[in-house]
Amino acid sequence: MKRYAFKYTTELTRRGAIHRPIAHLYLQSKGDEWFLFYPYVDSGADISLFTRSDAELLNLELREGEYRPIMGIGKVMLPTYIHKAHMKIGDLQFDQT
Repeated sequence: MKRYAFKYTTELTRRGAIHRPIAHLYLQSKGDEWFLFYPYVDSGADISLFTRSDAELLNLELREGEYRPIMGIGKVMLPTYIHKAHMKIGDLQFDQT
């Protein structure tokens, strides 16, 4: 199994400074173009969330994905659409939802 080290960003919150790991993640668009994103690394997450504008950049029809409403910590229901994406981190390439 490969191991990756991530750089951390420091953000100020009401409780003080928080250090969060940031990935350098490339996602491939439907037009086979690669785009670089800097998402937070969350090893406990079941899915990764991206914005509607991210989906548009990747030429994804948002509502063509699998509809799956999710509920966060605040108990607010968010409509989400799950898409399969081809991605790369470092020299590793793979498909993921």
